[in-house]
Parts: sequence; structure tokens; C-alpha cells
Amino acid sequence: MSAHADERVARWVPLLQWAPSYSRAALPGDLRGGLTVWAVVTPQAIAYASLAGAPPEAGFYAALAAAVGYAFFGTSRHLSVGPSSTPAVVAASLVAAAGVLSGDVAVTLAALALSAGVLLIIGGVLRLGFIADFLSRPVLVGFISGVAIDVIVGQLPALLGVTKSTGDTFERGYSTLTQLDDVLLVNGVVSVVAIASLVLLGWLLPKVPGALVVVALSIVASKVLDLADRGVAVLTDLPSTLPVPSLPLGGFGSLSLMAGGGAALALVCYAESIGTAETLARKHGYEVRPDQELIGLGAANVLCGVLQGFTTDASLSRSAVTDRAGVKTPAHGLVTALLLLVTIVALSPLFDGLPSPVVAAVIVTSIARLIDVRGFRRLYAIDRKRDFVLAMIALFGVLFFGALGGLSVAVIASLLVLVIRSYRPEVVELGRAEPSGADEDLVYRSIERHPEYHLTPGVLVVRFAGQLFFANARRLSQYVRQRCAEDPTLRAVVLDAAAIPTVDTSAADELGELVVALRTVGVEVVLARSTGRLAGYLERMRPPGLDPPLTRYPTIAAAVAACSRPGSGGRPLDTAPRPE
Repeated sequence: MSAHADERVARWVPLLQWAPSYSRAALPGDLRGGLTVWAVVTPQAIAYASLAGAPPEAGFYAALAAAVGYAFFGTSRHLSVGPSSTPAVVAASLVAAAGVLSGDVAVTLAALALSAGVLLIIGGVLRLGFIADFLSRPVLVGFISGVAIDVIVGQLPALLGVTKSTGDTFERGYSTLTQLDDVLLVNGVVSVVAIASLVLLGWLLPKVPGALVVVALSIVASKVLDLADRGVAVLTDLPSTLPVPSLPLGGFGSLSLMAGGGAALALVCYAESIGTAETLARKHGYEVRPDQELIGLGAANVLCGVLQGFTTDASLSRSAVTDRAGVKTPAHGLVTALLLLVTIVALSPLFDGLPSPVVAAVIVTSIARLIDVRGFRRLYAIDRKRDFVLAMIALFGVLFFGALGGLSVAVIASLLVLVIRSYRPEVVELGRAEPSGADEDLVYRSIERHPEYHLTPGVLVVRFAGQLFFANARRLSQYVRQRCAEDPTLRAVVLDAAAIPTVDTSAADELGELVVALRTVGVEVVLARSTGRLAGYLERMRPPGLDPPLTRYPTIAAAVAACSRPGSGGRPLDTAPRPE
């Protein structure tokens, strides 16, 4: 194989880039990181398998597959990919909504992981890494917080030992409240002790894998106190055999579930993972490739599907663990995978007797930190009318419609906000400050925000802050017509076009009609700071009646100076709505 071909293969398989030059100096940090992640992911694997509705061993299989797949194809040195709460909840909601029979849940979850993985890989090959940009920060704050609340409410029956119900978050919460008289006392005690222990260990000994310690102690207590005979549900008979690789063909009964559900899971996995990967990369001074991250996550999930796991993504908490452990390369994932292999083969019988309330406690304490109260406060302080409302829509969308429905509502709301912001960009009149030696364009500001600034007699200076296209061109035209009608002394309009990159045909025609209408009453329109691209568009489109073309000036100051020459004023324009 030629050197060029080797480089192309290595680009698609990043392990071939870092493995040949692996340094012994990186080994201690990678070993420490792999061991620490194993201690954290082992109890989480069982917990998130329960959350997804999969058997406990599926959590181990998913953790093993994800660690290996991402180590080969991912570009982040610190990311820990494996079982996680959000994809587990989304997958569970998809399966529940599809009415999958209980005996087919595991294979359907594996099929969904495979579908999501294939779509992620296709997205990487097509270079669709930018797609996560359409999930704004407010959407993620609301969506993830909503998922966390939904999961906590869903775990209350396991914590209290009451019957689990169906419905949205509020319905399930109300059903649990109506069963408080039936709470099993020993179940409640186990739950309270487990949650308190997890919180205290996390507070007093943050470097100790608290979940693993609590799980181990609860297994011992379960056997000593014989909790199973006291009515507490416990795990039994975990298999100690490795999964046999196979395609989960039995789960592909519904193509709409695999296509739509796989796409939703792929979007959630990438949106949750890429932000963590880029944050850690910036902190340590290297780059991740978004398109290759799609392939890395896709490979992890394809392998999860083949090994009878469920959908996985990057865990923020576990990735923070690798960061603190001082890992240097993705080799830490292979260390974790090796330890999980040993766990499956030799240690899984040790988990027999694990109380289900403890599993629920691990889930609740892990996911409670995802309720981003600080994020909501920040959004409320910065933009309570748009971003905060968008976050709340995403939050209540999840609570009322489930994870998938909530994500759909949030994405639609986000796109609507994008359309509204494009449709109604800021149109402001600019005034000039007193000369101060600053850049001549920097002294022009909105008179609404700076009422002390001066207007130039006879000249209207307007800034349109956005792309000019068919949906918003009328807004600019009406604003200018209205101002000219209000002030009959105006003889020139300076349009600050620095923020207008392009126009479409409809907008060019609207602008042309405006210029022609103003010229008939002695008001000239000129452009300031227009881009060459905008001028090129206007030249090619040649709006009807726009002859001569608009005069362009390099600065606002130059345009104002040219338009300030003495001249007769115009008359008010008719601003009544024009017939369509």
C-alpha cells in the first residue's frame, strides 16, 4: 500500500495515527484513566441498561463495544463513550411508543443502536458535522433538564417499591403519589441509605468511585440481611459469557422506527457528545474533527448493536474523570474495555443480589446533576423573551410528550426562532457622536440606545442587521417610507449595508421599487460599507427601474458627507399599504 493510501486510511481510522507513535510516558495516565472509568461505568452500565429496558448484561456489552469502537475511530483523547442516560431514555421511549412486546425489547434496542450508528457514519462521510449547530444551547439546557426530571420521576416506583405506571411525566408522578400508602418500608430505607451514601461519598471523597463502593456494599448487605425474602427486588443470574456478534435482524420489524428513531438517537448522541469533546480539546490544546466524531460515535453504536447492547454516547461525568486522571491518548478506552471483558467473564456473578432500589439510586444521583438550574437562571437574565422561553418549551415538551416528542418540539421551536429572527432583523436609525478621533464609522450608533447622538439634517442613516431576502425586505422598505413620510426635509437615505451579505431577487426588486419611489420625490438612496458580493448581486439582478444604479461609499461618514450638500427637500410619501 502506498504512503498516500496509508494516510487516507489513517485519516478514517485515527488509531493508526496515534498508536504507532505511542509513548511510554502516556501509559500511567491512560492506565489510571481506564481503571477509573471502569470503576464508574460498571455500576452505570447496569443502571442505564435498566433505564433503557434492557437486561443488565446488555449494559456491560454496550460499555465494552462503545469503548472499543470509539478508541479506534474517535479523535478526542479524553472522551468516554458508553452507556448514558439520555440515549437510554430516548431509546426506551421509542420502544414503548412503538408497542414492542417485552420479549423483543432487547433485540429492538440493539437494532436501534445499529441504525443510529449507521446514520452517524453516513453523516460523517457526508460531512454533516455542522448539523449539531441547529440544536441551540437553550434547547439542550431545556431538553436535558427535562430528560433528567422525567428519569427521576420514572425511578420513584423502584425507589419506593410501588407499581410502575405509564403516561407522561406528570401522570406517572401523580400515580406514584397515590401509592404512597403502599410504600414498602424496607425498600424506602434501602433507597434513602443508598442515595445518602452516594451523595456523601461524592462530597467527602470525590476521587473515590462512590457508585461502585455503594453497589458492592449493597450486595453484601443484601445477602446478609436477605433483602430478597423481605420483598426487595434484586438482580440474579447475570450471564458470565461474552456476546456472540450477530445482526439484530429480529428488531427491524418497523422501518419507520428504525429510520425515524435511529435518526433521533443519532442526533441526540452527536449533540450531547460534540460539545464535551470540543471543550476538553480546547482545554488541552488539540483539535477534534466533528465529521470524524460522527464516524467514531457511529462505529461505537454499530458495534453495540452487533454485540446486543443499546445506544451509547459520550458521558460528561466520565469524560471529566478521564481528564482528572491525566489521560494522554484514546488508549484509556481500550484499558476500560479490557477490564470490562474481565468483568463480564469472571466478575458478573458477584453482582447477583444487587438490590434494584440501589440501581435506581445510582441513576437518580447520576442524572440529578443534569438539571441545569444555573443554565435556566443565566438564560432568564440574558434573554428571557426568546432563549429562556425556548428552554422552557424544550423542558415541558419532554415532560408532556416524552424524550423523543420533547426533542421534536424543541427542534421545531428552535427553527421557528431562527426564522423569526431572520424575518425581523434589527432596523435602526443611526446618529453620530461628537468627533473623538475614533474610527469614523465607530461614532455612528443607534439613536434609540444613544439619544444624545446627533442626526444629520436632511439625511436618514439606517442600518439593516441581517440578510435581505424575500421575507424581510418589505420590513426595511416600510421603515424607510415611514420615516420619509414623517420628515419631509429628508433628501437622502444612507443604507448601512455592512451586515447585508446578499439579497435575493424578491428583495432586490423591493429595494429597486423603494429607490424609484423615493427618487420621484427628490430623495436619493445610497449604500455605505456594502460588500462587493452584495454589489455583484444587485448588478446581476438589475431591479426594474433602478437606473442609474445605487452609489456606493466605503464608509458611513463618506456617504453622509456626500449627501449633506444643499438641496431642496422632498414631500411626504404615501405610506399606505400597497396592493398585492
